[in-house]
Amino acid sequence: MSAAASTTTVEATTEKDRKESPAILMLTWVFAIMSVVGLAGETLQHYLFFDGELESRAGFIWGPFSPIYGLAAFLLTCLALRFEDGKQRSALRVFCVAALVGGGLEYLCSWAMETFWGVVAWSYLDVPGNFNGRTDIFHMVLWGALGLVWVRVGYPFVKRSLAKVNTQGLAYRIITWALFVFLICDAAMTIAVMLRADARTNGIPASTPFEQMLDEFYPNEVLQARFENMGGIGRAD
Repeated sequence: MSAAASTTTVEATTEKDRKESPAILMLTWVFAIMSVVGLAGETLQHYLFFDGELESRAGFIWGPFSPIYGLAAFLLTCLALRFEDGKQRSALRVFCVAALVGGGLEYLCSWAMETFWGVVAWSYLDVPGNFNGRTDIFHMVLWGALGLVWVRVGYPFVKRSLAKVNTQGLAYRIITWALFVFLICDAAMTIAVMLRADARTNGIPASTPFEQMLDEFYPNEVLQARFENMGGIGRAD
């Protein structure tokens, strides 16, 4: 193989690694960071609109995360990666797709929490143009605007910032995979404690040491304080 061909092969491999890194590892950081940013934004919004009332609006049992925002950013980053080649990237198209992604995610999360956990974290029944109270046209427009800003401004900024980091280095990979595992465990534990809370509400006693541990460390009072905006935890109604 000639020197020129070898150089071309190395450059192609490096470019492939750079593309794979954002598609795999960067999404972990996108989810985590935007979950924190989303939680901060929700907390501030509630504080401003409810006379300085501070309310815990976390979505995971551990850490300052509101996963609906992280998941939305995750999906919109996948959208940004899809549009990187410049095709079908009109502002209207991105806005509409983001509105559908955000609104659909909001609807699905609301339905899942009420169906499986018996809790209502938000309701737009009093808002015109709502869809079963789970989302509404106004919030879908907001999701569309946020998605457009993310695809056009947020994601390029993250990409430029990532270019300054050695994403092929061992330290970056270890830290990122550790964060990934923590988030998976956090999500799994959140589901477990909420399912157990629903079971307690229905009078089902703990049948395993794990369920007994959940009852001891995560009783309804703890969950009500942690998830203040989720009405219905520990209540049969």
